Amino acid sequence: MSSLRMIVGRGFLIALLVAGSVSYEVLNRPAGQLHSLATPFDTLLPFVPLFAIPYLLFLPFLLFTFLLLGFTNWARFRTLAIATILTFIAADLCFLYFQTVVTRPTVVGDDLGSQLVRFIYAHDQPYNDFPSLHTAGAMLCAIAYFRWRRVYGFLSLPLVLAIIASTVLIRQHVVADVVGGLVLAFVAYGIARRLPSPRGRAVDLRKRVSARGARER
Repeated sequence: MSSLRMIVGRGFLIALLVAGSVSYEVLNRPAGQLHSLATPFDTLLPFVPLFAIPYLLFLPFLLFTFLLLGFTNWARFRTLAIATILTFIAADLCFLYFQTVVTRPTVVGDDLGSQLVRFIYAHDQPYNDFPSLHTAGAMLCAIAYFRWRRVYGFLSLPLVLAIIASTVLIRQHVVADVVGGLVLAFVAYGIARRLPSPRGRAVDLRKRVSARGARER
């Protein structure tokens, strides 16, 4: 029975994770008033089409991290999954009640970077930018790696920083979106870390039952 409960619990967690990722696509369309968080500083940042490469590497990186933790360290997978689900929930609330839009440039040229940027623009609407889920997801992975083994964290850091930088350098986001994503990642992971695991709750329950039995004797 305990094995079945564990399988159901893990399956439910993964289902919530998948549902959270799908919710972005459902909400990524104009609905009501649109807000812009662009500042003069954003216009000073260069447009670098080749940063579309790390931007597109985000999903493979996220999937690789979940698979790695899922097969090697379920406790850390659980923490990262819960943090990601909390991130999705908070982001969805922002998308619903404070929807933002980003102004994109017209991209010309046949170089690799320009082609990739046009591909991204064609497959992703310019809405639901705050907070940046690319930023939040990449930082969540970095935190998970650093808490697992510091060397893993440092190894992941160049890609994580490139992903975060790419969000503004290909004009998918503005700086405020990045700040929101970073704050959300740290808050969500902090909350997820403090939630007791099912095994921990079971051990604590057994201790309380044993203590109560000892007092009754």
